[in-house]
Amino acid sequence: MSSGERKRNQQGQYVETVTLDRVLDVVRSASDPFMATGDVADALGCSREAARLKLTELHEQGQIERRDVRGAVVVWWLPAATN
Repeated sequence: MSSGERKRNQQGQYVETVTLDRVLDVVRSASDPFMATGDVADALGCSREAARLKLTELHEQGQIERRDVRGAVVVWWLPAATN
């Protein structure tokens, strides 16, 4: 399978590979106290957009914090209580 192809299940539906749990695991295991969206995407082997969507969902659920830095850069981190 080439990198542009997505996995499908037996019913032909796309299989989700970038899950909220995987994103949280990446943020939890970071050596720095925060990560940029691109860092998360690189760690997961996915697009920045896929990472951004999952990070935003986690932020809306209150599981991670975010801050816009200088316009286009957004950093993400775990709230102090969940570290």
